Amino acid sequence: MREFTLSFSARQEKLIQKAFFASFLFGALYAPLEYYALSLGDQWPFPKVSLVEKFNFYHVFFMAPLFAWVSFLPLFFTSSLKGFFPKIAFFLANFLTAVTVEDAGWFVCRVIYPRLKDPRGGLWIQAEEWTARWGSFPLPGGVGVIPYWYVASAILVFLAYLFVKRRIR
Repeated sequence: MREFTLSFSARQEKLIQKAFFASFLFGALYAPLEYYALSLGDQWPFPKVSLVEKFNFYHVFFMAPLFAWVSFLPLFFTSSLKGFFPKIAFFLANFLTAVTVEDAGWFVCRVIYPRLKDPRGGLWIQAEEWTARWGSFPLPGGVGVIPYWYVASAILVFLAYLFVKRRIR
């Protein structure tokens, strides 16, 4: 029986650490940009139409391609990752890291330094908000919730990086 270990070679560690750090940093830096740019109101240059659920022109044609580009970017700097599925897993892990960090960062901005016209300024994620629409875990004291998809995303990121780790040569 083969022993299951999480030992990484130096090459595997570097690639995964750099990709995770880049995705995390991008999400963390993008969150305040998006949160505070929303205060522009009518000066926001994107059309105000809903395309898919609550995702508007900005989300579909600006934000999603930018996150996809950042998620694929590490693949251009490695030749040690072979095969279609490892590359898709790597993209998925990077994308989910960036999106989850950006989403949580958006709410951190709202809690720490809310916009002047934000009616929920100072509050963490609430159960009725769009990011928690698929369910959430309540936080102690009723201060807010943690969306289920944050937890699912963390698990998927871990599993995807583990899969990628085993495919790096």
